[in-house]
Amino acid sequence: MHDELERRKAAVTPLRWAQRFALPHAQLADLLGRAGAAAVADARPAVTAAERELVDRFLDRELDLS
Repeated sequence: MHDELERRKAAVTPLRWAQRFALPHAQLADLLGRAGAAAVADARPAVTAAERELVDRFLDRELDLS
């Protein structure tokens, strides 16, 4: 999720980034920092294609209830 948020930062305006993604990005960065760089590096290769697709759907608001 954090990596995809980073990628999307360049694709939106700074205002849109601040409104939609800045807070979740900061929260995830905090959690990843607490886990430690080694744990994050170890976990990245285990991410599946289905998990990447779920992240994309979530960020594209395809999972919103309303």
